[in-house]
Amino acid sequence: MNEWKNQHLASNIKREELILLSVYGTPPYRYETKWFEVPLDHFSFSNTATFKIKYLVNEEFWDHGDGPIFFYTGNEGQIEVFLNHTGFMWDIAAEFRAKLVFAEHRYYGSSMPFGNVSLDNQHIGYLTSSQALADYADLVNYLQEPKQI
Repeated sequence: MNEWKNQHLASNIKREELILLSVYGTPPYRYETKWFEVPLDHFSFSNTATFKIKYLVNEEFWDHGDGPIFFYTGNEGQIEVFLNHTGFMWDIAAEFRAKLVFAEHRYYGSSMPFGNVSLDNQHIGYLTSSQALADYADLVNYLQEPKQI
């Protein structure tokens, strides 16, 4: 009887999510928006400029200290779009007791190092996959620090 009850409750929750999806166009995922400061140029000793990249976090299933971090590296767009269309990570987070982190790619969404002129010729040179991967490496290291757990 309890198994049927659990399945019935789960199907009702899924139905409510589908209704929200049809009404609002996005799944009802909960997250916190945070910012992380990164170097403009990870590979220069003379350029000390920094800017902030946005990342989104959900810890509702996370086993603090022992659970993994599922980390999504942002694509060419606002990170919220990818968060709302990456259901697999949300589907398995509870099972793995994982923290979910969605990091926005530099030069996309709100993570623009030079604001509205970020895509001008004199600034676009810092938009490389190497720079973006270094952003993500720094953020992952930061997330694994004991004070974050």
